[in-house]
Amino acid sequence: MTQHYNSVIGWFDFEDIYSEAISSAKDNDIFVEVGSFLGKSACYMLEKIQESKKRLQFYCVDNWDLTKDDQWNKETIMPGTKELYLDYTKRLGEDILYHSFLENIRNCPGNENFTEAIRQSSWEAANKFEDNSLSFVFIDAGHSYESVKKDLKTWYPKV
Repeated sequence: MTQHYNSVIGWFDFEDIYSEAISSAKDNDIFVEVGSFLGKSACYMLEKIQESKKRLQFYCVDNWDLTKDDQWNKETIMPGTKELYLDYTKRLGEDILYHSFLENIRNCPGNENFTEAIRQSSWEAANKFEDNSLSFVFIDAGHSYESVKKDLKTWYPKV
């Protein structure tokens, strides 16, 4: 059993949800992760899809730009985070999060099961999918009440 996802920076403590989704899935089901950051949870999903030997489509949706996060100007951002991120992107490029995500996916066992990284807001990306076409959507994009409410309203018809 590989565990490359443990080497990826990020937050992920819902392995049971992803594992159950894969266990319940049928070949050709479509999964979407909304909010992927650097790909820790996406790598877990890909590793588990590979172990299951099921043929699933797996999309990741994110804008990969923290300045577009609804919490950017809120006091909930840890002091110094904004300055650190701006310095980081100034030195390494505005697309560093996106490219880091892609690199983590490239190095992940099971990456042949990765379908597409959709670099849009979650609400725009939802338009790429027909209603009732998805078997699993995990929402972890914007964290404000309004963003979560909008994500739920936007993505619910897709499942």
